Amino acid sequence: MLKIYCTALAVLCAGGVVYSQNSNAQQAPRPVQRAPKGRINSPEYKISNIRIDKIKSLLESKYAQKVKLPEPAVRRSIENELNRLVPLQPKEKADTRSYLDIKKALEGKINAKYSADLNEIRKKAEGEFNAKNPLAERNKDVTVRYKRGGSTYRFSGRYYGFGLGGTTIRLNSRNIPLIDLTPESLIRFDPKYHAAERKKYADEAVRKYIRAKNSYADKIISEEYAKVRKKNEKLGYILRNGWEPAKKIVDEYYEDLLVRYKVREEEEAQKRAEALKNNPVQLLPKKDDSEEEEEEE
Repeated sequence: MLKIYCTALAVLCAGGVVYSQNSNAQQAPRPVQRAPKGRINSPEYKISNIRIDKIKSLLESKYAQKVKLPEPAVRRSIENELNRLVPLQPKEKADTRSYLDIKKALEGKINAKYSADLNEIRKKAEGEFNAKNPLAERNKDVTVRYKRGGSTYRFSGRYYGFGLGGTTIRLNSRNIPLIDLTPESLIRFDPKYHAAERKKYADEAVRKYIRAKNSYADKIISEEYAKVRKKNEKLGYILRNGWEPAKKIVDEYYEDLLVRYKVREEEEAQKRAEALKNNPVQLLPKKDDSEEEEEEE
């Protein structure tokens, strides 16, 4: 959202663009939000959530008021009321580009800004490291720091190379164990330690470059995706399983309400029938008071 640089970089940004050594961009598409009739659980889609809530709230209120939902005129009236809250059928088509579509379109811009070869970055970093941490030369005066007990000492003298089987360095007539040297001094005398630290320094330089590229890519892709979202929301679309017109969501809720409306009507009819069955007197026609008076005369 391109070969994997396994040793240098794990995924840097969850859901973001991932770049790796000797390759371009590799981006997994953002997960599709699945909410057939619900809300999107993200603050980015606040407007869509608000619109869904308004639609549901108004329709639920009509159901509670027991308006005759199946009647076409009632449905048209409700839809007109909803249309004042959000355009049910936007006049323009939605921008349906996905996050991955946008990423592909911006790859050229990303690679133009971050076009350096990672091998060159590594070589440059190794050169910087060597310049900052040169290996000591024999028969040259040097200054080292070493530890004894809990104290650190400083000693200057002419370096004559290794002594005692390669476990010490000889400064003047003195042997100082390599194990006692502080890291910043050891790195100037131990070639293996020097090479290991140089590799760490170069690896970090490559990782830093990749992080910068990822950050830039994710930034401009997210900005463009935000423009798509704002444009679609302005037109009146709602994001659920992609950008949908409000009319589609209204129809889904309305069909649900019609099912509930029918069930409620059947239940209430059954209750009335049972009530009449248990009280047959209610089935008799009510006498007219005037007729009773005439019979008395």
